[in-house]
Amino acid sequence: MAPPVLKRMTPEEFYRWPGEEGVRYELVDGFPLKVMKGASQRHDAITLNVLAALRQKLRGSPCRANTADIAVVTLSGNIR
Repeated sequence: MAPPVLKRMTPEEFYRWPGEEGVRYELVDGFPLKVMKGASQRHDAITLNVLAALRQKLRGSPCRANTADIAVVTLSGNIR
């Protein structure tokens, strides 16, 4: 059976769309795309170290460091 054809989505539709369980997606040009999942322990340790350093540098500013689990809407309307 062929996979279902997906229609272009708005960011609001994307946030409500259930997707495939256990799969991460980004909204690119209106279409959901599967993204990489699962990092190695080494990659996770590097990410944690960079995030900790970045958080320290941003202290006192209005900016915030986030993990990969937060969605960010870009100027072009993509969700990463």
